[in-house]
Amino acid sequence: MTGLPSEVDIAVIGAGAAGIGAARCLREAAMASMVVLEARDRVGGRVHTIAPAGFPLDRGAEWLHSADRNPLSPIAQHLGFSVHRRPPEWTTRLRRSGETLEAEADWLATREAQSRARRKAAAEPVDRPLVSLLAPEGRWNKLLDATSTWGNGAELDRVSVQDYVRYEDSGTNWRLGEGYGRLFETLAKGLPTVLEAPVSRIDHGGLAIRLETVRHGDRKSRHHNRADFDHRERNHSL
Repeated sequence: MTGLPSEVDIAVIGAGAAGIGAARCLREAAMASMVVLEARDRVGGRVHTIAPAGFPLDRGAEWLHSADRNPLSPIAQHLGFSVHRRPPEWTTRLRRSGETLEAEADWLATREAQSRARRKAAAEPVDRPLVSLLAPEGRWNKLLDATSTWGNGAELDRVSVQDYVRYEDSGTNWRLGEGYGRLFETLAKGLPTVLEAPVSRIDHGGLAIRLETVRHGDRKSRHHNRADFDHRERNHSL
């Protein structure tokens, strides 16, 4: 990782998948200086691999979805990651968690009904959140909402129906033996990243764009590709 530079052309906020991808593109273009600011003490965002018992365990995202056309698949293999192509057992989760076969069948039927309702609603001229499609007091509403948090990264009331349906899934899903988070840690290596630097304020009020972080003071990013930093330690929010 890196310390705050005295000047920079571009600041990338967040070292999750999108931030890492943006920073790698900027580095490859070699047209501007940059820094990546990450609030956590690690890179990866919602992708995080731990090894509490000596083997990798993904706490967040863990699947290469649509792996047969996912650009991360060849990247991971090129970097030497082992790819597990065994199909996921998503339809048997409830029985493995102690539910009856009847309950599991009811859950799968509800999930399929939701899928049909979402495609139908997406054709309407006015968009709406996925939560609007739930049956009142539905038996599986809480589980549908929970699966949305890991599948979409947000609860159903925060996910657009039309945006959700735009996702095209090839049905091919693979995992990485070393963990998904390890892939993003590898992809972030060499990037000028500052950890534990949450951006608390973005000021567009002047000729300069000022970003304020809790730990590292102020940074100004001018329209003419320059940024100045104030290295004073501070701990307040505006």
